[in-house]
Formats: sequence, structure tokens, C-alpha cells
Amino acid sequence: MIENPKIASLLPDGPLFRRWVPANVRGLSLLYVPPGRSTALRGRHSVLHCDLDDPRLALYSALSAAARNLDPTLEGLFPCWLAPATYHSTFADSVNDFNLGHIEPGRDSALRPFLQALPGSLAGPRPGGTPPVKVELSHAWRVRFRFGGLRVWSAARALVALLEPADDPSRTTLDELYAAREVLNEDLAGLGLSPAQSPVPHVTLCYFPTEAQAREAEARIAIPDVARELAAGLRNLTIEHRSIGLYGWTSMMEFWPCRLFADWADAEGYAAQSAIVRGALADPDHALNGLLRLMRENGQPALYFLGTRQDHEFCLGRAEVGALLSVLPEDRNKAAQPGYHPGSTEIYVTFQGQLTMGFLETGHGGVVSQTADRDHVLVLPPGRCHRVQRASSAVAASLIVKTNLAHRPEVVRCGECGYFTDPNECALHNEWKAETTSSLPASARTPGTAGDCRP
Repeated sequence: MIENPKIASLLPDGPLFRRWVPANVRGLSLLYVPPGRSTALRGRHSVLHCDLDDPRLALYSALSAAARNLDPTLEGLFPCWLAPATYHSTFADSVNDFNLGHIEPGRDSALRPFLQALPGSLAGPRPGGTPPVKVELSHAWRVRFRFGGLRVWSAARALVALLEPADDPSRTTLDELYAAREVLNEDLAGLGLSPAQSPVPHVTLCYFPTEAQAREAEARIAIPDVARELAAGLRNLTIEHRSIGLYGWTSMMEFWPCRLFADWADAEGYAAQSAIVRGALADPDHALNGLLRLMRENGQPALYFLGTRQDHEFCLGRAEVGALLSVLPEDRNKAAQPGYHPGSTEIYVTFQGQLTMGFLETGHGGVVSQTADRDHVLVLPPGRCHRVQRASSAVAASLIVKTNLAHRPEVVRCGECGYFTDPNECALHNEWKAETTSSLPASARTPGTAGDCRP
């Protein structure tokens, strides 16, 4: 018999972390965001997936080893071990399938479909009563946790590793965070829900199908030798958190972060750019020329360090301003396409070599060319259609700064141009079209081939 609503079925003959099927239950929680790379793409969405090879997650790695060592002790009790990559610590629970029925009538009309549409609904507007995306204090903060012992919570039918603050600054910060949590509890009360009991910091290691099995597990784990051996491998390990974020969950092993700035959907590109930056930083000089060389050698013509999308491990999310490096001639094909940013200013600082920029003159008549090199900073105001001309084929490198990245559309290409009904009326488009056609083999120069410049 399975009493635990978080367990759908048991698979007792499977591998250690695959012996059960989690129930399809949904909800929202605020979690301490794990350090390091802690998400993986599943379909179109990021899911919690901690990289246990990251030294910052050594505590989680040790807990996964502890689970393996405890499994023989719990033989016959059907422990449903959680996948170590999904380990996390909850700061505050919110609306979920277990309390949705207790919300005052009428207040759940938007929450029910929102939960049912997880994780996709996290990308859209959130209904009233849901937590904020981030828990903020008036200052930057960090909390370091250390292992505080094993506990079986029989009513929850769960085995957990308790966490405790590892130093006095962490204790002080936790007091501030708990005060902020009281405000969140007021939001739950506004829905007609009783505030949830404030969870003690912990990591859930496994669930048990019944309360009786949980009680028996508690007795077995209390044996002094078991507890002593477990604590020995965890005593000196800590984990540090610097933020608390909103996650939607669709089972006890599927936690989907609500991201202000999503990871690049191109997983290979994300890994490639992360490796490039990591390689450049491995040089004792941290030389920019080393980064540019790696970009060229690895086919990465443009690399963002600020932007609305986090392209690599070292990229920072920002909606107001973006900054990237571009190398020529590698970035020539994309940079040569005409386009304009309706709501953004673009600034080119060409610090290596030079580039030639063509842009439409005021009134959208002819094409004006301007060279950007070390002595010239090129500023393109919103709406100025431009392109890097193919004549700029020499080696060059630019720092490009863009403003107002949240504006949509971000960029407009010829196919959606708001200035010309027919792109062939545009001198800049025709210049690019002729240049593109001239670079094609004669057999490929068929009518209309080069005219489509949609993104």
C-alpha cells in the first residue's frame, strides 16, 4: 500500500535512484538557488539539475554517497531515493495541489490553470497570490550551510539531511530572510490559506510509501554506528547560497526555475562558449587576446557578457544593457545583413583593426559609409538601419554595447522592414543583395536567391 501522495508506484528492482515513479503533483516553491551550473534543458525549458562534479556542490555529492551507504540499512522499507541532481533546500512553500482546495472560492480561478500549465506558464504573467521570482534583501547576501544531522519526518514520510548555518554571518542573514518570509506568509493568508510551517533548512533524500515504514527507518538510523559513520563524511562540507528563486514543480524530481534571464537554448553553443571563456581565464594573464584567439579557433564570432539571454557560464543577465565582443572576418556574414534596432542604441568600439559600417542616411535615401577604428567610436541611434560592409574582411575586433534590450522587436530585418514596402527600394538592401550574389558560385545565382534577408 502507498500512503504517500508524492509516490505514484514502486519499482523495487530498479537502480538505486530509479526504484519509484514520482506522482504527478504540481506547485510553486521558493528554493535556495544552488551554486554553479544547476539547470539542464529538457525540451524548451530548464529543469533543476545540479552538476555534482562542481566542487561548490561537494555537500550534495557526499549526500548522494550517504544515500548509497544507507540503502542496505533501510532494506525492505522501499526507500524512494531522490535523484542527487535534484537535491535542493526549500525556503518557503506556496500554492500547490495539496492546498489548492483550501483557497477561498473564486481566488483559485487563475491559479488552477497556471499550475496545470507548468512549466510553460512560468514564462508568462503570474496570477495574484504567487510568490516573487526572487527574494530580495536591501543588500547582497550569502548563507553557508553545513550538515546538521539526519532526521526521519514520519508524518511527511521523508528522510532528510538537516542543514544549519555554518558561521555567524549566515545566522544573521537567515534572521533577515526569515523576516522577509513572514511577508510572503501574509500573501498566502490573503488567499485564505493558513501560513505553512516555516521549513527548517534541509535536503530531502528519500520518501517512504507509508508512515509505518518511516518510523521503522527512524529506529534503524538512530543506531549510533550508522549515525557516526554518516556524519564523518559530511562534517567539514558546506554549501553556499546567494539567492532564493521561484521554482514550479511537476513532481518531486522535476523543479523548473522561473528565470528572469533564460539560458541559451543552444546547449552545444552554451558549452562551447563556457569552455572558451574558462580557457581564457586559465591563462595567468587573463589576456583578452587569448579570448579572441579562442573565439576564432572555435568558430564563435560573437560572445555576449551582458544580455537578456545567458549564453555561457560567465554571462550576466541584464535587460537594460548588453555588451559583447565581435571578431571579423568570422562575424562578417551575420553582421553584413541589413537591420535596425527600433528601440536600442548600438555603440561600436573597434579596438583591433577596423570595420566599415554602411547605414542609411537620414530620410532613407542613399548609403553612407563610415570607418570605425581605434580613433572613432561609432554610435547608431534607434532605428538607423546598418550593416558591416564586406570590404571589412581584415582581422578586427569590436566591443559592442546595446541599450534597452527589453524592447521588442529587438531587431528588424529586410523582410519586416517598416521603412520600405518593397526591400528592393532600399539602397542598403540592394548593396547587400549584390554583394551576396557576387559571392555565390555562378550555378547558384538564380533570380531571387539573394533577396530574402529575413532573420
